Amino acid sequence: MKKLPWQYEFEDRGDVVAVRAQSGVTLNQMREYFGMDPAAEPCFYNQDWYLKEDFAATTATDGEWHVLHKNVREEWRAKMPQDIEAALAGNERLPTAVTAAFVFFVYWYETGGKRLWEHDFVWCSDTDHNGDRIYVGRYEDPTGVNKNGFNIHRHLALRPAYSAAPEVLS
Repeated sequence: MKKLPWQYEFEDRGDVVAVRAQSGVTLNQMREYFGMDPAAEPCFYNQDWYLKEDFAATTATDGEWHVLHKNVREEWRAKMPQDIEAALAGNERLPTAVTAAFVFFVYWYETGGKRLWEHDFVWCSDTDHNGDRIYVGRYEDPTGVNKNGFNIHRHLALRPAYSAAPEVLS
């Protein structure tokens, strides 16, 4: 397994993992380093919609300690991120996508290939240029349909551009 090119500190604290990354690492830099080929894991899931988005191109690790849960909370499955944010404790917040990704890859290397959120997506604090919320994770598709890779997606909000053009059956 190749060595990570960025400096970091790592602590496994039971149900949570703590990571302090060097400052200045972006999602796009991580994607460039890890690539998108599941034959050379770990990798990113092959998609490029986010490359020009600020959260991927300019938002970077901040050099501070970040403590993330190793597993998603069951009571927050299928909940909208704003509802989760309203229920968070005073010392909790949703991570940025770059923080979640960095912690994921550090954990992979530090544990010999164990995966955080292997089949789950994690809401992030970031939004894209349209204001759509970002979520990441789910390295492996439990149905086996999609290739492995760290996923980055956006939750599309309904806007006037979304409508229907029904087919007329004869």
